[in-house]
Amino acid sequence: RGTFYNYFRTNEELLGAVIIEVSNEMMRIVDPIVQQASDPAQRVSDGIRLNLALVAKIPQLGAFLARGALTMPNLGGNNELVAKFLPRDLATGIETGRFTLRDPHLAFDIVIGPLLAALLSSRLSTYDPSVLAAAILRGLGLPAAEAETVASTPLAPLKLSPSSLLVRAVSS
Repeated sequence: RGTFYNYFRTNEELLGAVIIEVSNEMMRIVDPIVQQASDPAQRVSDGIRLNLALVAKIPQLGAFLARGALTMPNLGGNNELVAKFLPRDLATGIETGRFTLRDPHLAFDIVIGPLLAALLSSRLSTYDPSVLAAAILRGLGLPAAEAETVASTPLAPLKLSPSSLLVRAVSS
């Protein structure tokens, strides 16, 4: 217990650190697959769908996020890989004219808000990830038909390393 308080003043600080690490682990799994696409709209769509697939594959992950993520005042903040990877793809989409929405901060929120709501939803198993991804792409400025085409592109399979924090946590 003494060592614990050398790093965290409260249980909430510990929970916040664990949520950030889980979020970062999710991004380390998803981003290499996302980066296989050259189109920034495809990368955003793939990231959305792969994150939902990861939570569907590891139901305990969704339950953990649902219990703790909303208590995080700075979710998506500078300590998380999502704050590095997603803005990169959004900026490319804005710079190339792929996204008509020009405000990168609003674009980030348009992606993260619905994605977080879906990840935390008790109805996640009923979601069609491609419908959510297409809706978000429309919010970024893609025409509806194009957003639906991009969001229905087949995904590469998720590969979870046995050494992954998520795999180890579930098997413990």
